[in-house]
Amino acid sequence: MTKLIALAIGMTGTFYSNGQSAGQRAEITRIWSETCVNITITSGAGFGAPDPTSVFVPPLDTPADRHPAGYYFLPDAFVAAAKTAPYVKEAAADLSALRVKLKSGEYDGADIMAAWIAIDELITRRQADAAARGSEGPVEAIKDRPMSFGERAVGLQFNPSNQTAVYQCKSKYAALIDQLEARRQCATDGEVKRLCSIAITEAQTAQMWAVKALTWES
Repeated sequence: MTKLIALAIGMTGTFYSNGQSAGQRAEITRIWSETCVNITITSGAGFGAPDPTSVFVPPLDTPADRHPAGYYFLPDAFVAAAKTAPYVKEAAADLSALRVKLKSGEYDGADIMAAWIAIDELITRRQADAAARGSEGPVEAIKDRPMSFGERAVGLQFNPSNQTAVYQCKSKYAALIDQLEARRQCATDGEVKRLCSIAITEAQTAQMWAVKALTWES
């Protein structure tokens, strides 16, 4: 986890971006905080493209056997540490503590993103189960679980037409908004915070138009 192993420039790992199940090899080029970094892609589909910035470095539980679809970077050192018994035990305790913080309302941007990662894994597993059963996929968020900032911003639970396409669309915009919210939380520059706020608002607007396009009936 981030509190057990310090981040360092040059640290290598795997970058997962939205919509890509396979990670890309990357390394840290700048450290904003213990959970927010800039990276450069060293191989994979994104090699040669603009380098990702303000990438979230999440707390881990058992990352070795999953391929998340968010926007975050998993250092190799964290992955190795997550396989040890003491780490797994501590990770479970951290998730329990995170749940308490979310329920009490005393949480920050890093906590929100940590919750999103845990939720993303649950969604991924649910989608895999649905695919195995021959279903197209989920049409609503898992009930009775904390919603991330982005999920609340797009109204992920609201899908009266019960369309998988609508849920997937909203989920992608939620991930984008969560990325921007994480950047806003760790930024110290007021202009960066303002730009993030504008981008979040515009993303909410784009999401509404996208849903309208997906549900339009001639």
